[in-house]
Amino acid sequence: MDVTSESAFKRDDTGTTTNGWPYHVLCVDLDGAVGPLVVVISPTNAKQYPAQYPADGRHPTQRYLDLKPPKVRA
Repeated sequence: MDVTSESAFKRDDTGTTTNGWPYHVLCVDLDGAVGPLVVVISPTNAKQYPAQYPADGRHPTQRYLDLKPPKVRA
């Protein structure tokens, strides 16, 4: 997988995952094994989970966590 491709997301973008959970992009240029995106996913108002994604926003193993295009662009 090419993790150096340009991200379709920008820092501070917000949107939802394919199952409707809100996300917020924290970082688009992390030098990591999974990919350059770091997002916070909020399945409930009380909990938030950080996750690392490839530049295309597709979760490596759990398709219900794929990122839909941003609703609010930074």
